[in-house]
Amino acid sequence: MRKLGPVAVLTLALVLVSGCSDDEPSGDPGESGSPSASESSPEAPESSGATEEPTEEPSVDPAEGEEVRVERLAIRAPEGWTVTKEGDPYSAQIGKDINAIYIQELPDFGGGKLSLQEVAETRLRNGPYLREPKIVEPVTVAGQEWYHISGRATETTYAEDFGTVADGLALLVAMSFDRKLPADQRQAVVDEVLASVTFE
Repeated sequence: MRKLGPVAVLTLALVLVSGCSDDEPSGDPGESGSPSASESSPEAPESSGATEEPTEEPSVDPAEGEEVRVERLAIRAPEGWTVTKEGDPYSAQIGKDINAIYIQELPDFGGGKLSLQEVAETRLRNGPYLREPKIVEPVTVAGQEWYHISGRATETTYAEDFGTVADGLALLVAMSFDRKLPADQRQAVVDEVLASVTFE
């Protein structure tokens, strides 16, 4: 399992600071499959932000593994996944094989002035993507609207990133999957993790 090192933490911390993006990804057979209510096609055009409505929370049972909490934001790990805190109270990592889930809570460096679409665009520019996934329709998580970034992140991984700004905090749940993992299995993990999110 890949651990979240200082460089990765710094990259995630820059979620609301401007930067540069990479080239768009090419298609991949592992990305095929019908998206569910919480996932749109990664090849879809970027969301306009103003007219998009968040999709409903998935009607699935939440993950039942170990709870992972970073101050006010918490999720549950899927069963069988390992939790690594690494001594950072504001981020944590959950992993299984080369699949990983990161949870992070930081001050909103945008000062509440950025729209959800702008927050998503900033994450897309500054996230740990060697290939560029797409901003797709926002979703409702724990009663709030979250952006959704989906698609190839590197040659070997597929990203499903979700984030929002609430009460002066930037919240992030970023999932990285082996791109060979079937889309339905990836979506099952996404749905159960999002169903477990709480923000107090």
